[in-house]
Amino acid sequence: MVVEEAGKPQRLELAGLLLGSMLWMKDEGWILLAAVMISWLLLLLCQREGIGDIWNKTKWLIAGILPMMLVTLLFKWQLAPANNMITHLGKGGLDGLVDFSRYITIGKAMIGQFFSFGNVRIGLLPLVLFLLFIVGSHPLEEARPEWYRQGIAMLLAIGAYFGTYLLTPYDLSWHLDHSLSRLFAQLVPSVILLALAVVAEFPEETVRK
Repeated sequence: MVVEEAGKPQRLELAGLLLGSMLWMKDEGWILLAAVMISWLLLLLCQREGIGDIWNKTKWLIAGILPMMLVTLLFKWQLAPANNMITHLGKGGLDGLVDFSRYITIGKAMIGQFFSFGNVRIGLLPLVLFLLFIVGSHPLEEARPEWYRQGIAMLLAIGAYFGTYLLTPYDLSWHLDHSLSRLFAQLVPSVILLALAVVAEFPEETVRK
């Protein structure tokens, strides 16, 4: 991943440009960008990087993100209608946070999507887990930092999607039916990429016979 080439500013700028391009994917692009940046900063902090080192690495990512972000903000300011979610929250639309039936409904929908995504008899994500199981296990101490970063980013994105459904001003069932598969489609390629990257690094002696 180009984002891992911390010593090469040009590649970090390219990574930033690619991250910024996610902002064209409706509002969930902002969620994915935030998830990636938070996971990037968390891992640098866990590696006990100094503030100066963190800034030196992060500024090139920001430089790549800014052009796409500024263009997107300009379009939102000049052309886009008001965001229904923000308008809803501005009117005190936080009741969904204390409606536990919504948690159950969203959880069931996400679990169902996990097992059925791909429109095949066996979902793609269970197949990925099965691949990891039959190949073997990898010692955690040998795990590459980018595995953690990608995994954290995906978990943050799923958490943000969950929160969005809790607070949605639309009918919850309708919203889930018409958007959840699209959100999973944005994450599944990263899940498959991460699984293949992990499998490729497995020591031969850990492979199940």
